[in-house]
Amino acid sequence: MVTVSVVIPAYNASEHIQRAIGSVLSQTISDFELIVVDDCSTDNTVKKASSFDDDRITLIKHEENRGGSAARNTGIRAANGTYIALLDADDEWHRSKLKKQIDLITTSSEVVVTYTGYEKNKRDIIGQLQRFLNLFRNAPQETKRKRGGEELITDLLLYDFFFGGSSTLLIDRKTLLEIDGFDETFDRNQDWELLIRLLQHGKIDYVDSVLVTKHHSGLPSADALARSKEKLFKTFNSECTAIEGGGYDLYGRHYFEVFELYLREGNFTKAREYYRQASFYEPTTYGRFAVATLSGIRTYLSNRFKF
Repeated sequence: MVTVSVVIPAYNASEHIQRAIGSVLSQTISDFELIVVDDCSTDNTVKKASSFDDDRITLIKHEENRGGSAARNTGIRAANGTYIALLDADDEWHRSKLKKQIDLITTSSEVVVTYTGYEKNKRDIIGQLQRFLNLFRNAPQETKRKRGGEELITDLLLYDFFFGGSSTLLIDRKTLLEIDGFDETFDRNQDWELLIRLLQHGKIDYVDSVLVTKHHSGLPSADALARSKEKLFKTFNSECTAIEGGGYDLYGRHYFEVFELYLREGNFTKAREYYRQASFYEPTTYGRFAVATLSGIRTYLSNRFKF
């Protein structure tokens, strides 16, 4: 048995997969296995993932495209490690990421998952915009990194707790198997759904260092995001109802994200529908609204006049 099983789900990730794998192989610890799950890619992902000469790497190929959650579960079921670390194929780790998380998670039997700080690619316009907008937040991102247990579910659902997505996580494998891994019916927000269930079983702690670089590789469709939000609300109906009953506009905060994405797509009819339900819950949302509006106008004009 190894200490850590790293799982990378990949679909048409030929542009990024070697960078992700390289960041795993450059970790300051060597006691890990790396499981790459190709979700029936149609590009050169398999060829590029197979280019590394390292016997710690296992490549598993799906015969049909099943989605990111299913790919992660395939890797989790094949894993032999005490802990599972997840890495999206378009992200990369800093060299000490695994070592620092292992040192942390072994300090308490109650901690079943740890996460780290992260940064957006400095050359990525989305990352630059996010850093600019963070200047106007009521609370900077650093204050929204928290440790605790089930009480953090409320903060997570209210966007008052940032963990940076699955690429920052190191999870106790036994606990992950007990909760049956990822819910494969979620095609968006699957990492949120998983973390809520993990928090129902134990505690989360964090390494106070930036150890993950996230690279922007496109946005989901607004329709897909809208569906995932409704599924999230339904799955955790009692939690959402209790939060709303406490005086928080939980649904409005999530609907703002859908509203913003419809704006970006230039779908002003659907954007108007979600605007009525959206909550501008912090100063940065006004900047996001302006940027999304300009992006949507550009998209609309480009589609209409084909330029």
